[in-house]
Amino acid sequence: IVRAVGTAFTVELKPELVEVTVTEGKVQLATLGEKNTPDGDQNETPLALVRSGQSAEFTTEIKTITSIDADEINRRLAWRKGALIFNGEALEDVIDEVSRYTKTRIIISDPEIRHLKIGGYYKTSETDALLRALEASFGIAVKRVNQDLVYLSRSVDS
Repeated sequence: IVRAVGTAFTVELKPELVEVTVTEGKVQLATLGEKNTPDGDQNETPLALVRSGQSAEFTTEIKTITSIDADEINRRLAWRKGALIFNGEALEDVIDEVSRYTKTRIIISDPEIRHLKIGGYYKTSETDALLRALEASFGIAVKRVNQDLVYLSRSVDS
């Protein structure tokens, strides 16, 4: 459960956990139990109160609560303005994020480049610009099979 308490925040559902970033106010995090109470409600277990300028990662328990500065908050919220900003994220994480904004399926076919660190500012509507940047600046070969399918591998030149 992510419950707003007079606030502004974002929630990102990741495969293994939930990440909440609070930009104003505070957010109460809790989990729901599997069993219902006698009145039909589910048991709720409080986990943490996350305040403005903090980010929390959790599953059924809190993994981390960290303070984040204004620049990091702006980076995380850039998607609201149609942009993605990466600052050393692994290529596989970059592709996961970019895939939310395009119907093009991007597959990393070379496992050796999955953890390559990527940085830059990219518009969510310009997947081709990102792919060109990967080729020009990060030593990645981009093989476009068709309009909707792209494979990434290490460039022969790198």
